[in-house]
Amino acid sequence: MKTNKHFTWLLGLMLALATTAFTGCSDNDDDNQGGSNTEQADSLTAMYDDLAMFQRSICRIDSAGQLVRYEVGVALHENEPQHLYIGVDNIEEAAKMFATWIAPDVKLGEITPNVAELTAQLTDTAGISQGTIYFRKGSGSSVAEVTASANTQLKYVDRITFLQKSAWPYNSETSLWHKGDIRRFKITGDATKYLSERDRELNFVLVREGECGVNPMWVAITKDGYDYDASWLSDFNRVGQSNYCPIRSKALAIYNSLKTDWDYFKGKFDEAGAGELNPTSWYWYNQHSKMFAIITELHYQYYIRLGDASIDSRGHHMNGPSRHFLLMIDWLKDGELPLGLSGTDGTVIKDGSFNDISGSYNNLFDGLNDTRWCTNHQWWASQSNPLYWVEFEAVTPITPSGYIFVTGDANRWPQTSWDSKPHNWKLYGKSERNNDWTLLDQRSGENLPSESYKEKKYNLNNVNGEYQYFRLEITDNQPWLCLAEFKFTL
Repeated sequence: MKTNKHFTWLLGLMLALATTAFTGCSDNDDDNQGGSNTEQADSLTAMYDDLAMFQRSICRIDSAGQLVRYEVGVALHENEPQHLYIGVDNIEEAAKMFATWIAPDVKLGEITPNVAELTAQLTDTAGISQGTIYFRKGSGSSVAEVTASANTQLKYVDRITFLQKSAWPYNSETSLWHKGDIRRFKITGDATKYLSERDRELNFVLVREGECGVNPMWVAITKDGYDYDASWLSDFNRVGQSNYCPIRSKALAIYNSLKTDWDYFKGKFDEAGAGELNPTSWYWYNQHSKMFAIITELHYQYYIRLGDASIDSRGHHMNGPSRHFLLMIDWLKDGELPLGLSGTDGTVIKDGSFNDISGSYNNLFDGLNDTRWCTNHQWWASQSNPLYWVEFEAVTPITPSGYIFVTGDANRWPQTSWDSKPHNWKLYGKSERNNDWTLLDQRSGENLPSESYKEKKYNLNNVNGEYQYFRLEITDNQPWLCLAEFKFTL
């Protein structure tokens, strides 16, 4: 039976206070300390909400409780939108992936090449039962099935099926990205606020190819180290909460990819020229917990050692050593390209009359569907066909084959019938900043999906040459506009 987390909390608090008394503000933290005692450190200091950790590993849900995207798996059948599928080679691979979704204080049992069943009994931070998650061996093309007990309050997930990759219906598709590819990506959105200037644009290494319900995973390591005071508290929307900093399950997925060929990937990270991939180093990932005491509030930060997947949680707010961040991009599908604003040129004008923005245009390029670019016209404004525009750029010149709109929040104004989707637009491009714009595409009378966070792709069939700078102009007769994301496909 799992240790009651209320008792664990008190024991962790006593340990934390004792640590504070003896270590004070020391920065001389031994990088190797805690590797062999990782399980003990986690059990003493962490306050895990097991259901929340499992839920967050599978899908992202916004503050209003709406599904933003699935982090793993795809629904292969329209009549079963919450039945997710993932392709694997064998049951051991499936079991190891399942284990990354489970909080470290949950006892799963041994994972063997022929494991038949794993059971995760979930509890909240007070030790109260939250239900049970089952991993069971499948039959036929089903390698394994993940289900939950009736009292497990999972959202947007009914079942997860691991399929043989040979049975995957889309296994004939050719990947554009391959293991070890290096591409330079800009960091956008809130993550830029607390990164150094030289860490806001980095070379990322592809450590996992995308196939069979799992997106490709790009990883970078920051050039600079960051301590607690500089960047960690996710309460304040710092880099730890950003879309680029992996949660525990994704940090473990990075480890699982790297360990398949450690020397090869170390060479690739050296070639990328950012932070060093070192098997004995610890790297920040996105998790923290809080403990409340009568005297003070203690925050615990977490980091992972990629050489053996050790997790350490000893760095509380009085003793937060400097670490490099793991940065990750896995929300892009194979062949999609993240974009950024064109410096100071990224601005929005509504026909020169209305300029109140409730959602920044930065949100179009931050990789987060639950952040939006929304205008905020007064509904009574007598403005005919206002112009909305934004300029942005790719890191290097590209020849896009298409582009994708992701719709904004369909329930933003539920009391009205007003439509916030774009219907008429023009897309321009140019290869040099000082060149004239070239019209790449023009659409009118289009209808994007009415649901929140849904994609619609448009092909660019007549684009020749390479372009780096782009301008999107939207003209509509509605009082506002709301979009979540804009992406190119190559």
